[in-house]
Amino acid sequence: MTTNNPPQYLFVRYIDGQWLHDKVAAADLKIWCKTHGVRQIGVTVQEWLRPELLAQPIFDGFAGPMDGDRNIIRYEDWRANQILSS
Repeated sequence: MTTNNPPQYLFVRYIDGQWLHDKVAAADLKIWCKTHGVRQIGVTVQEWLRPELLAQPIFDGFAGPMDGDRNIIRYEDWRANQILSS
């Protein structure tokens, strides 16, 4: 992940049998959260994480942050995470 540009955030959700993928620019993150009723509950501080995942937001109802593709921080709702991890 490059450090020159702010990351984008990818939210993967599984709702009513449908996969939803929302890519959100850092500048639009607060608006996306408010629109979708998602609450930030902290930031990552675990030293063992990859550097690009440190100080990234933690959201209620989502697994993550996870490393996505280049300059993308990925989050999965718990249902999507359960399906993708099995």
